[in-house]
This record gives sequence, C-alpha cells and structure tokens, in this order.
Amino acid sequence: MRRLSVLAVLASAGSALAQAPLYAVTFGGSLYTLNTSTGAATLVGPTGFDRLNAAAMLSNGDIIASRARNTAVPGDTNKIIRINPATGAGSLLCDFGTARDLRGLAVANGDIVYAIQDNSTADSFHRIDLTTCNVTDIGPTGRSLLQGLCSTPADDIFALDIGSGQVFKIDITTGAATLIGGAAGTDNQALEYASGTLLYAARANLVTVDYITGATTVIGPTGQTDIRGLAGFRPSGGGPSCYANCDSSTSSPILNVNDFICFQNLFAAGDTRANCDYSTSPPILNVNDFTCFLNAFAAGCP
Repeated sequence: MRRLSVLAVLASAGSALAQAPLYAVTFGGSLYTLNTSTGAATLVGPTGFDRLNAAAMLSNGDIIASRARNTAVPGDTNKIIRINPATGAGSLLCDFGTARDLRGLAVANGDIVYAIQDNSTADSFHRIDLTTCNVTDIGPTGRSLLQGLCSTPADDIFALDIGSGQVFKIDITTGAATLIGGAAGTDNQALEYASGTLLYAARANLVTVDYITGATTVIGPTGQTDIRGLAGFRPSGGGPSCYANCDSSTSSPILNVNDFICFQNLFAAGDTRANCDYSTSPPILNVNDFTCFLNAFAAGCP
C-alpha cells in the first residue's frame, strides 16, 4: 500500500518539475540566482559584505560564503558569512583575522564544511567547524591555483584550477588533488555540482563540465563579470550513511513515514537530493528515483 501511494504522488506531480535554484555570489558582494537554461543572473540582493570569494549551500538551504580581507586596509579580516537565500542578507559566522584566505567552499553530507586556503606555494585543504570556527588542516593539495570547490551526493570533492581550467578530485583524507579529466576553461572561478557527472562552472558565463569525459558546454552569459561562488547542491544533513533517512531523524524508528514525506517534498521541489539513482538523462527526476528510494528504505539503515 505504501509503495502504491508513493507512486500515486509521483503521477499527480506531472512531468514538469521545478528546478532547484542555482545561486551565485560576486566579488562585489551581491547574491544572484542563475537561470540554468540561459545562464542569465537575477539579483536577489546585496549581502552587506564585499570581496566574496566562494560559496556553498548547507542542508537547510542557507548559503555560506568566504570573504577575503583587503590587505591595503589595516584591520581588515578574512571571514565566513551566512547568506539568507530569500533576501541576500549576510551575517557573520566566523572571523579569522588575517589568517585563512579561503578561495573555495564545499558542504558534504552531514553539513561537513571543506575549504581551499590560498597559499604562496601549494594551496591547502581544510575542514571547518562552523559552530566553533575551528579549522582543521587536512593537507596540501599540490596545486597553487585552486579556487572553486564542490561536493557531490556521493561526497566526492572536486576543485577548479583557474590557471589551467582543469578539474581535480580532492582526497578528503590527505588533501591531495588528482586530475580526473575535464576542463571548464580558464574564465571560470566557481564550481558547483549539477547532476550525474556534470558540474557547473562560472565567472562571466555559466558552463557545465563532465568530470568524466571532459565535455564542456557553454550555457550562456550571466550578465555579470566576476562570479566567485556558486551554491545549489543541498547535502543531506544526516550524513551519507543512510540515504533513506531523508529527514535526518535520530529517534527510533529512524525510518518512518516522515522520510517518505521528506523525499516527496524534495522531488516536488526539483531538489538534486531527490536524484536517488544519480541519473543524467532528462528528466533527471523520474519514477526510477522513487523506486531507488523505496529500495533504500527497505534495506534499512546500518
């Protein structure tokens, strides 16, 4: 009965699905949405902070961004801010003083925050606790021009080298960057997961790059000249260990009807987290994702 009711919801949803918003922050300090069909940017609002250099999305939909200090201004500091996606308004989360020039941010499942720190030699890979603002240095990447950073539903971390335009995979245990194929081009500074094996990259234009085949497709001009961060992929707040625990509940029974409601809501919103089978052919979200979720629910949590 439960299986039938879920498929009935899918049928009632129709074939047209809302697309999850893709947000962009500019170095000047504004938040935009990007049309993923044309690339065109629409202003959401000013964040109240300038010199933004990276962005990522938390599981609750809020956006975080790094802010680089102006070395010509005494007392200016490096920061991480939280951005309201509805208004663009920013608020301070972490102030690192003159340390931590962060050029890439990614949020993995469980709201684990990773960052690329710009150094004079090899850039370094870090993990950041947003509650305490403590930074854990994981290790050097072996590259010196990494900027964009993003996570996938499988918790793979990718980075963009703005010198070569190439995409690298980051080892989350050592920080080492390995070329995996695909080149987004040198006029890109921000990276975000799209779907399947596709990533978004942007600065003046919005493009997609397949990190397996290397195929790059220009979607179109954004109308902006200096996009520094993209945010659109919402990780699971409960971590990667149990996909079926959609609502990240901790009370027994962990898996229950609320997880079905949660998944249905994600599907209806066109959220990338509902792409359970990681399909890449349109429509990305379809009946197979419900079958995938049902199988994950039946398998239970470890």
